[in-house]
Amino acid sequence: MLSAFATTNMPAKKNSSSRPVVIWLIVVYVFILAMIVLGGVTRLTESGLSIVKWEPVLGVLPPMNDAQWHERFQAYKSATGQAAVLFSNLTVEQFKPLFLWEFVHRLVGRLTGFVVAIPFVIFLLKRRIGKSLAIKIASAFVFGGLQGGVGWLMVATGLQQDMTHVSHYALAAHLVLALTLMSFIVWLILDLLPAARSRAAPRWSRAAAFVFIAVLVLQIIYGAFTAGLRAGHFFNTFPTMNGMWIPPGTFGASPMRDLLANPMTVQWTHRLLAWLLAGFAAVIWIGGLKSKSPGRSRATLHLVLLFTLLQSGLGIATLLLNVPVWLGALHQFNAALLLTAAVALLQTNLQHKELCIEK
Repeated sequence: MLSAFATTNMPAKKNSSSRPVVIWLIVVYVFILAMIVLGGVTRLTESGLSIVKWEPVLGVLPPMNDAQWHERFQAYKSATGQAAVLFSNLTVEQFKPLFLWEFVHRLVGRLTGFVVAIPFVIFLLKRRIGKSLAIKIASAFVFGGLQGGVGWLMVATGLQQDMTHVSHYALAAHLVLALTLMSFIVWLILDLLPAARSRAAPRWSRAAAFVFIAVLVLQIIYGAFTAGLRAGHFFNTFPTMNGMWIPPGTFGASPMRDLLANPMTVQWTHRLLAWLLAGFAAVIWIGGLKSKSPGRSRATLHLVLLFTLLQSGLGIATLLLNVPVWLGALHQFNAALLLTAAVALLQTNLQHKELCIEK
């Protein structure tokens, strides 16, 4: 999606200076996207607690022999209650896939740092990046490093004998921060692309894009809550929840706590937000067509509607099939694509406003 913008909307004069930087940032975007998907697979396979130490340097190598595998396995069993409760009969051979999912997730995170840092230095030396952009990219690099620390803090919440998984609050924070970093990279890419000069997008469309992103972020948070609380394994029916719209026990004596920590209420809220998001996407799509939004804004409107409908379909299928790993990962992947499209819609509408002012 981003590569299509980069290759079709950049005039020749700007290609010589901006194209390599844009291509590099698209590669960074792809690596972050891969990290998000791998994070989803790691959670869905219950692999997140399989590595019980944070070793930024030494952790680049997996166990190389049977002795090292047994050492890792024993460390896992002694550090968390997950092994005793969920995997009481786990063998070393069964432990290896769990370990490798988490290992690959962390390895791709390290590689992403190199993908950012090495070209960044080269572009700086060749004066391909201005001061303002250099500061933004350096900030993104630091933010990415901090995100690695947040990931470890998330893992640490599950490294207790009375815990079988990480805190769903920490899981949500880790996911939202990763998507924030991804969105920032998307914004930088779109800023480097030339805008086709046209009339400004309607004022309402900019407000609508802001609101859509806000609702989407809330929905993503509740998606993380649903995953962290294993709420997707409750009420695997649609559109009702086992024949009921609001099952007993959804809202108890503490509604606020239920909204944040009751698996039934979390799934109910996740469903409600999905309906709202789909309806809102349809409304802004129809409104954009009627008001004849500018070309690029119109394209992003189509993408937002497409990814929203696909996200709803994937969510329903994931629920009905009781959360298979591949479908849950695809659901998270599409959520990232939907957020990308929504950020592009907002950036494009704001860009059209600035061009109108310049005229």
